[in-house]
Amino acid sequence: MTVTEQINSAIKDAGGNIRDALNIALAKQPTEIYANPVCEWVEDADGCYETTCAHEFYFDGGMSDDFIFCPFCGKSIINEPYSED
Repeated sequence: MTVTEQINSAIKDAGGNIRDALNIALAKQPTEIYANPVCEWVEDADGCYETTCAHEFYFDGGMSDDFIFCPFCGKSIINEPYSED
């Protein structure tokens, strides 16, 4: 089923009311998105960050303070810089 077909089906199931269809779709979202509102970025020895949302990202020159939200999952970033310990 295409995305358009899924949307049309949701609207039909909601009796044609787009707002109700959206609320139904949002209610079906995984609750883990809301249970953990942060994405931890852990830096390795090479300066590459591994994210809790299963991505890797490299900053040339270190992580910028302008990076507040994860571009992959949209959650707030918690930065764990590399430590030799």
